[in-house]
Amino acid sequence: MLQDLLPILKVVHEYGVIHRDIKPENIMRRRSDGKLILIDFGASKQLQGTVKTGTSIGTFGYAPLEQIEDRKVYPASDLYSLGATCSHLLTGVHPWDLWKKYGYGWVKTWRLHLKQPVSKELDDILDKLLQEEYQQRYQSAQAVLQDLKTSQLTTKTAYQSSSKSSQIPSQQRKPPLQTSPIQTTPKQNSIIPKRRISQPNKSLGIIMWSSIGVFVLGIVFLGTQSAHIPIICKSLDNCAVDEKFSSQYQQAKDMAVTAQKLSESAKNVEELRASQQQLQDAIAQLKTIPTSAKVYDAAQKELSDYQSQLTKIQSRLDKENQALDSINEAKQQAQDAEEQMGKAQTVSEYEAVKEKLQQAIATLNDIPSDTFISERVTNLKESYQSKREEVDAKIREVKPTPTPSPEPTPTSTPTPDPTPTPTPTSERTPSLSDPKWDYSVFNSRKTYSDTEIQYILKSGARYDDSNKQVEWIVDEKITCFRFDETYTFLFCSSLPLNRGLSAVFKDVDGVPIGSQVLFEDGGNNPKRERNITTYRYRYILSIPDSVWSGWSKVSQVIIEKQ
Repeated sequence: MLQDLLPILKVVHEYGVIHRDIKPENIMRRRSDGKLILIDFGASKQLQGTVKTGTSIGTFGYAPLEQIEDRKVYPASDLYSLGATCSHLLTGVHPWDLWKKYGYGWVKTWRLHLKQPVSKELDDILDKLLQEEYQQRYQSAQAVLQDLKTSQLTTKTAYQSSSKSSQIPSQQRKPPLQTSPIQTTPKQNSIIPKRRISQPNKSLGIIMWSSIGVFVLGIVFLGTQSAHIPIICKSLDNCAVDEKFSSQYQQAKDMAVTAQKLSESAKNVEELRASQQQLQDAIAQLKTIPTSAKVYDAAQKELSDYQSQLTKIQSRLDKENQALDSINEAKQQAQDAEEQMGKAQTVSEYEAVKEKLQQAIATLNDIPSDTFISERVTNLKESYQSKREEVDAKIREVKPTPTPSPEPTPTSTPTPDPTPTPTPTSERTPSLSDPKWDYSVFNSRKTYSDTEIQYILKSGARYDDSNKQVEWIVDEKITCFRFDETYTFLFCSSLPLNRGLSAVFKDVDGVPIGSQVLFEDGGNNPKRERNITTYRYRYILSIPDSVWSGWSKVSQVIIEKQ
């Protein structure tokens, strides 16, 4: 066993890998040539320098003190475990059972349990392998091999002496599988004959040399847990696969960095969308990295970060798209005002044009200043304000100027007309468009932590003087910043909003004359698109008779939330 396993440890240690769990269960006989091999490198660690500090992985009885207590491992730690395994095979007694009885002194008393004596040379080698202080043990597998070579332990006599005690006694041998048991001819220089080792009394010492099931499990575990250690992955021929996914991981990181830079420097929606696509590609690439890849854990961490970045980019895109919708809406309102302007002749008609322009300006005011189109918004506002001033000038032109009464000419006392005929005076019919209307609430926006609510006036005020009513059509758009469809439907689409609106009538001094609640209708068939839900409402204001009777005193009407 030593001659088969020491060369393996020599190569493994040269690559800076410590097995950390050498015991009978992790030794198997290879079918092809009958050699013993180590399996289950799941506990192994790549050394940093000459010592590795970490978790105390190992098995009591086989693991040395520095591994169990100090959580440090050295090549000499594996050699100790190999020596403890030899002790178990030669005595049939688990090292932990000896430890519980003798403490660390078991390394001197294990010989009491030998069924057959071993040679002095083998005894000396095992004694050095099992030293308490790792500095006093063999420091390399090559040193043990050298002592084996020079100790004349490869003679036939030594082989015969050790062969009788190499099999761990078993109370009940499990029958082999239907496949033929592994039988090999031992080499002349072996210390322990390469026979199929039977099941020991202690369950922890079970070694199923001929069990294909254990072999398969061992290889699968080895392949999944230790494929990233250079010497192991080379033997499994999967280093190239690891290199492939490492390259894929690095490529995804490069793509994400490019996406982030593009996002930060984006000057328009197209560049922002390009950064979004770049980041989506990086995420898709990371998602294809399997759990068995060395870079899997790192890829998962990056994946979480990139998805968070993607959410932020999507929020920016939604904000920009809303800004584009608003500026297009303002342009349409201004265009409607322009068309009405060409037909307007009366004061009320010019007032309606002015109201349209005010709506357009209010829509532009709701657009955040940190969007890509902020400069266009500023230019349009200046243009619409200039047009509004032109409309004010037209209103002043059309409004009749009251003619002052002529100064009375002093005359002699007039002779009264015996039958004076009174001149009838015509009183102007009041109009709903006479006062100044403020319904900017219909073009407002409110942002919360996870939602944004925007009111969008779809058509100007419709004045119905005969019925003393004013009507508005308004869209209520709710944007949910979370993109889960279920969340959007259950929460964002059913917010307990306070849509109650009322009109306040004020005189020329700003003193309230009265108020009236608006009637709300609609909102039954919302339109849903991704994380945006839109409701359409019709608001109707009926002027109370008490207010209408003194309508000439009303200077301003303000629509506000209750």
